[in-house]
This record gives sequence, structure tokens and C-alpha cells, in this order.
Amino acid sequence: DLEKALRYRAWNFASSYIENQGNEKFAIRNLPNEVQLSSVNGIVAEDFNRDGHLDLLLVGNLFSSEVETTRNDAGYGFFLTGDGNGQFQAVPNAESGLFLKYDMKDAATIKTPKGVVVLVANNNDVLKAVAAFPPEN
Repeated sequence: DLEKALRYRAWNFASSYIENQGNEKFAIRNLPNEVQLSSVNGIVAEDFNRDGHLDLLLVGNLFSSEVETTRNDAGYGFFLTGDGNGQFQAVPNAESGLFLKYDMKDAATIKTPKGVVVLVANNNDVLKAVAAFPPEN
């Protein structure tokens, strides 16, 4: 019966994160406009720049889609610095040195003596490693 069919509605299509504010309260926060250029498939939270605040590294894209839809390939990975109050600032790729032009499905980090290494899982491709991120100036 169509009258009893389950209906889904969406009000927000932005890449966002959900902040746990405690006491069973949550807030949906949209990420900066620069991140909205491509799909986001994986987010890693880490204090990459060692300032005491969590930063975000995002990976995404979608190369396989139906014939009438162009591939979603505008993301080269995104590095966002956090301010400790739930706000994030996008760092341009030329400044961060992050340039990942793959069909990225997820990311994770491992800690090494030289810094944090970001591992990026790519669809139908090899695992990529971004060593000692962010690069030392």
C-alpha cells in the first residue's frame, strides 16, 4: 500500500559532521564551502599541525556512476585546521601539499617517529601513503 510506504526526506546535502555536545545533545555542522566540491567518503580527525586542536583530513570522489552522470572527481583531499571550538578552516592544497586525485574510499593514520602517516584506500587501486603529514616547513 503506497499510503503506508516509508518516506525519507533530506534537508541538508552538505558534507557535515555531527558534534556530540554532551547530555544527549548533538549539533550538525556543515564543513567549509571548499569541501563541498566533491563527495566525502572518509574523514580522519587528528591534531596534524600539533596546535592542541583536532584537524580533519577528508578524502572522496566517485569515479563510477551511471552513464548520464559525469564522474565526481573535483576532490584532491582536503585538510582542515580546527580551532578547538568546532570550527574548521580549509587549507588550500598548494599550501598543505595534499594532492590525491584518486577514487578514494577511506583513510586512516599511523604514527611514526617522523610524524603521522595517512593511509588512503582507493577503489580498484593500491593503498597510498601520505608520509609525515603535514609536511614540515
